[in-house]
Amino acid sequence: MIRVVRGPTPKGLKSAAPRRLRKAIESFNKSGAPSAPLNATFVGYGSTATKQVLYSAQHGKCAWCERRTDFSSAPVEHYRPKGGASRHPRNNRPSVVDPAHYWWLAWDWTNLLFACARCNDAAHKANYFPLLPGSATVPAPTAPLPVDGASLPSSNSEQAALLDPAGAVNPLDHLEWAPVDSTQAMRDWTWQVVGRTPRGSATIATRSSGSWRRTCEITQRPDCCRASKK
Repeated sequence: MIRVVRGPTPKGLKSAAPRRLRKAIESFNKSGAPSAPLNATFVGYGSTATKQVLYSAQHGKCAWCERRTDFSSAPVEHYRPKGGASRHPRNNRPSVVDPAHYWWLAWDWTNLLFACARCNDAAHKANYFPLLPGSATVPAPTAPLPVDGASLPSSNSEQAALLDPAGAVNPLDHLEWAPVDSTQAMRDWTWQVVGRTPRGSATIATRSSGSWRRTCEITQRPDCCRASKK
């Protein structure tokens, strides 16, 4: 995972977001969440201009797996999902979904990332958004809402288990690269990302970790390389 510095909100998104959110609130007040009318309002957050800003800020890489990604074939993704949040780790337990989260953040610049299509699919990041044990889930809004969005809930009280590539915490405090087989000659090493903390492990559980492998290029980044610390 790379650390992302987004920069200021793009002008187009800044002007369009209040209008888009207003339409979403109107649909929510009439039809609730989740609903087809609400889902139909989820447009405009991934415009070419907004996507280009994220693509440049992320150096053409997916925010999750760091693969260099073609601009035209990859989406703008949401850190907090707009169409319901899956909470359980990816294991044999039944999934728990909060279906009404977090549609109101669909146009929030601090919630947007450029991601590859693989990391954005249902088997990887998609709507996966676990919280740390003991963290309360922010209550979903209830209708009717004022259309100005003034009473929408803040997610600041939640303790997300998933690392935010553009958040205040450095991902390298929670993740590091380690050789898959350190008995090989170093020039042949392949690297895999491992969790240093519960948040790091939860992030790897997006299954994007299956693609988080690198060859010797990682030796250019000793700050996140386990072998360099020995």
